[in-house]
Amino acid sequence: FFGIHGSYTILPILMPIWMGYIQDNIAAYQAGLPIPHIFNIALYDLTTIGGAGSTLGFVIVMALFAKSQQYKKFSKLVLLPGLFNINEPLIFGMPIILNPLVFVPFVFTPIIILLLGYAAIVIGIMPAPTGMFIPASTPIVFSGLMQGGWKIAVFQVFAVALSAGIYYPFFKLMDKQALANERSA
Repeated sequence: FFGIHGSYTILPILMPIWMGYIQDNIAAYQAGLPIPHIFNIALYDLTTIGGAGSTLGFVIVMALFAKSQQYKKFSKLVLLPGLFNINEPLIFGMPIILNPLVFVPFVFTPIIILLLGYAAIVIGIMPAPTGMFIPASTPIVFSGLMQGGWKIAVFQVFAVALSAGIYYPFFKLMDKQALANERSA
């Protein structure tokens, strides 16, 4: 929200730890045992579906529900990159940086998804992801399958739907303002 790239702030600290987990996690996965290190890069990746702020749901909401020409056209530019977890065009083109209308969903959606993902693992709804390093631009479902199976892929789809639901009312306010500006121009 403040323009500081959160991933580049925390990943130098967490990445060496997560790299140390890979061998243990893959060995456990191959042996059919529970993943010993649940907090790994793949669990973190759940918080960045569509990019920082879990914005894929936001982009989908914009593409489906925008009434203003501004956001209808903009959604066409950001949807494809969003599917590949690239949201810099959205972050800087919207803008999201220092935009009070999207502060709450941008900051809290990833936290909610992380907590629900962790709970789903602990309860046994889905397995813990292996934590393999795959390209960050791997789209959902494919990355879920690569990280441990179809249940993770289904959770990713759920996370996008949840993200869309959280961002929807905030986007509607923005779209209403943009529509009013277009009509007055």
